[in-house]
Amino acid sequence: MNSVPAQLLLTLPGSVALSPFRIEKLVAGFKPGLAAAVTLETRFVHFAQLSAPLDEAEQDILGKILTYGTAAGSEPGGHLYLVLPRFGTVSPWSSKATDIARNCGLAKVVRLERGTAFYATMKDGKAIRGHADHGIRHGIHDRMTETVVRSLDEAARLFGRGENLEAGERALRCLDRLIHQTERHSPF
Repeated sequence: MNSVPAQLLLTLPGSVALSPFRIEKLVAGFKPGLAAAVTLETRFVHFAQLSAPLDEAEQDILGKILTYGTAAGSEPGGHLYLVLPRFGTVSPWSSKATDIARNCGLAKVVRLERGTAFYATMKDGKAIRGHADHGIRHGIHDRMTETVVRSLDEAARLFGRGENLEAGERALRCLDRLIHQTERHSPF
């Protein structure tokens, strides 16, 4: 699969993603035993795909564009669950943020994307495993539009062509061949 060279992908920390109220509401949707046993913290994480490295002035502009919301205090701890748009898709946030960056003179920005980092800890201090891990993963994202990965490095897959896109292109080429074969043998 094609991916973005590491030097052309910036990872930029962001603000707090969910308010305490929204986290409480989200955790309340977990199974009762898990909801009582886990705590969550969230942060936005921004990813910038670049055509060339940004100079200092461009980095300042990008930093200002991506500064919004409630500033994050201390660095969160716990088990990382990174919720990203499904690979092979471009989120509406990405389209708008990329347009804003280009309108601000950042021509080297190919695409901006945003993920939500969830940091989970068990209240009893034990490791997150098995059913707890499964319950958290499934409770924090929309499986139709998002995916969950375990590390920031995996976010580079956002900017690859994507396995689903490549499979779709193969299917379209096959369909195109079948249509042309049918047209050649058609009496009309």
